[in-house]
Amino acid sequence: MVDHMNTTEDFLLNEQNKDTNFGESKPISEGVNSTTEINYSDLWLGMMRYYKMGLSMIWSRLEAEVINNIAKPPKSPIGKWKSAQEVRFTEGGLSSMMHKARVSISPAIVCGKVSGNLEVIDVDVKHWPGIDALFFSEISKLYPDLFKKLRIHKTMSGGFHVLYQGEEPFNEGNKKLACQKGFKEAGIETRGEGGLSYVHLVKVTPYTKMYQFRQSLKSNVTP
Repeated sequence: MVDHMNTTEDFLLNEQNKDTNFGESKPISEGVNSTTEINYSDLWLGMMRYYKMGLSMIWSRLEAEVINNIAKPPKSPIGKWKSAQEVRFTEGGLSSMMHKARVSISPAIVCGKVSGNLEVIDVDVKHWPGIDALFFSEISKLYPDLFKKLRIHKTMSGGFHVLYQGEEPFNEGNKKLACQKGFKEAGIETRGEGGLSYVHLVKVTPYTKMYQFRQSLKSNVTP
């Protein structure tokens, strides 16, 4: 049996050797919990890296929280989510939310028009083992020039996020693109209007090392 993760890792690392615009691979943590000391400096650097690109940013919980007897699950946004989809928060607003957070948090991009028509493809190997190797190999073969323009993040669960911007709004929300037979959840889906995506952070620390940076983006959101 072929190890699909090793296949994908080998493929991306081979591509990295061909293209000096790839980012450096970094380790992934085993998880984050509320007992970990929050390093606000690193969180803020991670947030501002993407905010300065003109993207709409928001803080997202990494663990459950109860506010006014209402349960807020992990990966839920902090602050006025509807407003963030239309207008970017100010730096002051984001700073205030960060310091008031009572649980572990991470920066996340608000996808869609508010972030320059940003869309993200989520490749989730938990729901379709091996789909990552097939997905990347096919894109690189069929659209080699396009592939080099994509920004790729490796997620904490072993999958990948592929980020790109359109010249015009996609005007679509989150969509399931591919599901393996027998699985309810999608192996490949998009994050569009009304969606958010965790991001690679500038500095890796015990608190922030969640996502690996695999490939740079050669477009108007180049870091």
